[in-house]
Amino acid sequence: MGGGTADRLERMKRPRSVEFADFPLRDDAGKMRRSALRAERVGPPRRDLVG
Repeated sequence: MGGGTADRLERMKRPRSVEFADFPLRDDAGKMRRSALRAERVGPPRRDLVG
């Protein structure tokens, strides 16, 4: 982490990784689009695993 942030945060509170997105992370209502982020990383949910 840059800018001396690591010096000010406890080790357990430092993020393990940082990712940058090319698209807005919030929708028009201001809610996080976690499903869009998840789909981009691992693909759509598999229906055979849903109980």
